[in-house]
This record gives sequence, C-alpha cells and structure tokens, in this order.
Amino acid sequence: MKPVKTGMETEDLLVLLRLMNFGMGILTVLFSFRLFFKNKSLFPLFIAAAIITAGPVEDLIMSRVSPEQRPVIDQLTSLGFLVFLFLALLSSHLKAG
Repeated sequence: MKPVKTGMETEDLLVLLRLMNFGMGILTVLFSFRLFFKNKSLFPLFIAAAIITAGPVEDLIMSRVSPEQRPVIDQLTSLGFLVFLFLALLSSHLKAG
C-alpha cells in the first residue's frame, strides 16, 4: 500500500488530529453534563465518564508508568470505557422501560 500524500508533515498531522480529538471530547463531555442537568438522566454522565476514562485519565496514568506497564493500562482504560458505555445503554433502557 502506498503512503498517501497529505501535504502535511506527519507530526503536524498528529498535532491537528490531537487537537480535534480534544475539542470533540470537550464538546461531548460539556454537552453530556448539560443534558444531565436538564433531564436528570444518568445516560449522558456515563458517556462523559467513558470519554474521560479513555482520554485524560489514560493519558495521565500512561505518563506515570513504565513502558512495560502501558499495555496493561491501555487494556484497563479500554475496559473502563466499555463498562461506562454499557452502563449508558443499560440506564437508557431502564429509563425507557
């Protein structure tokens, strides 16, 4: 497979993608809190917790552990992300039912 020419250096592209990820994460978390306070539903809080777990919490922990421990942290935060998404689905189902 040929590399695709983007016109950007790889590092610049990574910075742009990182900023887009942070921006989308912040926007989603803020909107989730707004929905929670408006509707008193746990569903958006679980979504926010999933994003926070897989984003800043993972980044913080990864910066404090050795490279050998990082795969374990990656798996634990991925599991946390999925647990929060499952709780969001469960809470939306219980509220609807």
